[in-house]
Amino acid sequence: QLANEKIKEVIVEVLTESDIPLSITEIQKANEELSALSNQKISSLLTQLKNDNIVVRVEDKKKALFTIAR
Repeated sequence: QLANEKIKEVIVEVLTESDIPLSITEIQKANEELSALSNQKISSLLTQLKNDNIVVRVEDKKKALFTIAR
């Protein structure tokens, strides 16, 4: 649980630093810690962040992209 919170902070950091919405793969590539995690794990944490209104999911040509909710 606590580890997940830390990972979420890293995800938010990566998205905050990016000017454009990112895919899960791009989020993984942006951070060494995240690249060690599975796609499903990051996806599940992004869903939690989305439910907490911290992250917004946008669709681009059927591809899910994520950005910080402003």
